[in-house]
Amino acid sequence: MFNFARLKNWLQYENITSQDLNAEFNNIVQKAGADTLSSANSTNGTAPTVAAMQTQLNPGGLGTEVLALTTQQDIQQLRYEIAAITGNPYWYQAPAESIASIAAALQSLFTLPPSRIISGRVDANGEPMFLTPGGVTDSVTLKATTTPFVAFINGVQVTFAADITLSGITVAPAINNTALVNDASLVGQQSSAIQGEYGTYITIDTIGANITALNGKYAAFRVGTEYFVAEVDITNNVLKNCIRGAGFNQTDVWQARTVISNNDTITLMNLAWVFATFNASVDGLDIVYNKPNFAVVQPLSPAIGDYWYDVLNTTWKKYNGVSFVAVQAVLIGYCIVDTVNVVSARSFDFFKSYNDLNTIELEFLSTTQVRATRLDQEVSVYGVTYPFQVTQPIWNVTTTLDTGVVLVANFTYYTYVTNTGDLKTSDVAPRESKYYLLGQYHPAKPWRCIGTFSTDAGSLITAVSVSIGPQGITRPLLSPVGQKLTSSSGAFTTSSAVFVPVPNLSTTILTSGRPVMISIQPDGDPLNWGVIANPGGGRCEFAFFRDSTQLFITNLSTSGGVVVETPAFYTFMDAPPAGFHTYEVQLKSISATAVKMNYVRLSVYEL
Repeated sequence: MFNFARLKNWLQYENITSQDLNAEFNNIVQKAGADTLSSANSTNGTAPTVAAMQTQLNPGGLGTEVLALTTQQDIQQLRYEIAAITGNPYWYQAPAESIASIAAALQSLFTLPPSRIISGRVDANGEPMFLTPGGVTDSVTLKATTTPFVAFINGVQVTFAADITLSGITVAPAINNTALVNDASLVGQQSSAIQGEYGTYITIDTIGANITALNGKYAAFRVGTEYFVAEVDITNNVLKNCIRGAGFNQTDVWQARTVISNNDTITLMNLAWVFATFNASVDGLDIVYNKPNFAVVQPLSPAIGDYWYDVLNTTWKKYNGVSFVAVQAVLIGYCIVDTVNVVSARSFDFFKSYNDLNTIELEFLSTTQVRATRLDQEVSVYGVTYPFQVTQPIWNVTTTLDTGVVLVANFTYYTYVTNTGDLKTSDVAPRESKYYLLGQYHPAKPWRCIGTFSTDAGSLITAVSVSIGPQGITRPLLSPVGQKLTSSSGAFTTSSAVFVPVPNLSTTILTSGRPVMISIQPDGDPLNWGVIANPGGGRCEFAFFRDSTQLFITNLSTSGGVVVETPAFYTFMDAPPAGFHTYEVQLKSISATAVKMNYVRLSVYEL
């Protein structure tokens, strides 16, 4: 806006003269020019100066805006922002690096792919949800109206601001399209929900011809209410490299993994890979039914419409029947089709600086809690690093259970750190590596798995681990109860001809599979020497037991004297499996005479 005085105000019916009119025009030109181009504080047409050119005005921040009153102030505020961006005192000074040079440096440093997903629609958990199935139609939709979908395509940022629907997607065959699970060990147990993941297989038989024809290819399947993706291996009659619980329905609900049993029916679906395209400034979607290929050389025997990512030239190419031709496209997900409709879809993850950093290890804290073993552990979750400085995060099952999860007996649970740094406990096993996230992640949420714990018959926590495998727990860690020193036995005498427990010489520890040292020693009271004695002669025997199984026996023979062992007693090295174990000392008499074990303690610790 212009803010300056008029030279003349005309009265009603006054004649307009050329002199007055020309003067007013000159006034406007002069004042507008001064206001917008040169003068710092004046509107009277002063000559341009360096000081005026350097004048900048702070526009304030969000919520503390400084409103410009003139065009001159608008320009001064823009100058201020330009200077802030370049990092120089004045807006017109050349920056040390141009945006183009910075982009090139980042490209070389981080190897930024020229085609990548930047942002788009997400659900309440932050899971990408921009690609949705038709559900009751043969279509898939890129949702972009409310939240724009932003991606780089061949190095150029493209924003999709409206929904795009692709219809007429090829449906799955309706005959010769099933197989049966062929594994007697699968009886609907918890671990069967991740069968096919973590290097395991789903063995099948009674295989339909349409499945057999897909040997060596990736395909989609349904078992129960679950949709999953797997590589077909007819040579070994297995489905392998599975993505169990592969997608979401049209209302953004995850179609969760289900448990499977021998002879369950697996039904073939159609799998379509979805690309966002940008041709002649027109946004669109494209699909391909063969898995896109990433390679240095082009695929052999391609089909029309196949996509190949040319690694050397870092661009997507599409086969037109004669050759692969470069296209403006980015891979954004896949969808799964039954014999009528597109029933499931998965949006691929946003491009971020994902990291495999995870120093958190878990330990048993109580029957309702596990926690990080040390202070200052950290983990990278979905591109953000969370350092738990001067703290040990605790997963308390009374406060961290995910929505809908309840604690039941004899079950394995998984501890997660969410993409916002929160702690969650779930009964859903993670996926080994969700595409390129570089960690074990919840299959439906951007949460990174830290470890597991299991419950006993009373639904209480009994063990923890920090790595996930096909059997769930693979490496239990030493807990605070992984080493024990019992209280004193006091004075104990027995004439029993069979082993009987010595009072107080029993303890339970949690082990990780490492060796365990067991020993008995004096109780430390200077008035009482530790004693194992057979005053009446004959033989005295004592033994170490683990979980009621005898590990070691010592036979002390005398000819009527007293056997005294002080202060160094017997030691035994055990090699128990991981888990909770109870160790104890038992004593018996041979010859039916009284024997003693006085003022000793049992020491048990994992090495």
